[in-house]
Amino acid sequence: MFFSIRLRSGLPILFYFCFYCLTAQTEYRPGYVITKKQDTLFGALDYRSDAIMSKRCRLQKGVDIKDFSPEDIKGFRFEDGKYFVSRSIDGEQFFLQYLVKGKLDIFSLHENSSGKSIYYVQNDRGDFKALPYEESILDTDANRFFKETQIHKGILSLMTADAPVLRNQINKMNKPTQQRLIRLAKDYHKAVCDTESCIVFEEKKRKVKFALEYAVSWFNYSDYIVENYVADTPVLFQGVLAHISIPSMGDKWYVRTGFLVGKETAYTNTQWTDGTSLTNFKIPLQLEYIHYKGNIKPKLAYGVVLHENRMLSSFNAGFQYHFTEKLAVSLRLV
Repeated sequence: MFFSIRLRSGLPILFYFCFYCLTAQTEYRPGYVITKKQDTLFGALDYRSDAIMSKRCRLQKGVDIKDFSPEDIKGFRFEDGKYFVSRSIDGEQFFLQYLVKGKLDIFSLHENSSGKSIYYVQNDRGDFKALPYEESILDTDANRFFKETQIHKGILSLMTADAPVLRNQINKMNKPTQQRLIRLAKDYHKAVCDTESCIVFEEKKRKVKFALEYAVSWFNYSDYIVENYVADTPVLFQGVLAHISIPSMGDKWYVRTGFLVGKETAYTNTQWTDGTSLTNFKIPLQLEYIHYKGNIKPKLAYGVVLHENRMLSSFNAGFQYHFTEKLAVSLRLV
């Protein structure tokens, strides 16, 4: 159930309560921690950005939650997902994401400061090398040039020297990316080893989740002019909203859309038209963020709303409280 107030400025403030069914997702995913003694601790791992997980692993077992640093453990892995191992980089310990294990191992480190991924390679002799890469713009008196470093090509050529068939593939790799390096590691392993396959620690693709919400709302308009003048009385809107997950962005991001219909008493030419009703609709299209932690889940949404043949920008903020996995009450400021 919704309750709303619209200010004279035209900026809406909306508080509402609603019940809806959804498939609950959580930021904790099944996984395990590998201790320095090679023991395995099973539980649920806190799934965050790669930058955060490069410095911290959080394990939940029942009601107990424990944090581990790269100095504490050898690594951790999500079930059918990402695998992180502790390594020393320039004297500082990090959790590197382990991408490929084989004759040529591939690792990545996501920097929080720059937002870039740095890749590392290791051969079966234990040689561990970073793959530096930088982009820059070079200005001259007459022209501007885009410049890319090429050091990574020399390092990859050196690390795969016993597979000259890969030289052309390396030379075409102007920028090292995760998919390109995984492909190179697989091709190299196949070229030099015919007894076993390499292991690619790829994250299992997550399915799109779909949740429906039945919404009933009352809006109050004041000095709000669209194509017609609208009476300063509460207006009932009702309809269905849909929340569609975006797996590529993680568990917390959704597309929020739907269809709400309401009837408004209208007047034209500054004269009331008694009994005249104006049927209107609202169609939101927003990017929604829901922070899953505990029963209380803060949420934000931003996008546009098609209302009375106008496209209006729309921002929502609030939270939802879950009684069960599929039943929630929500308070939102719109």
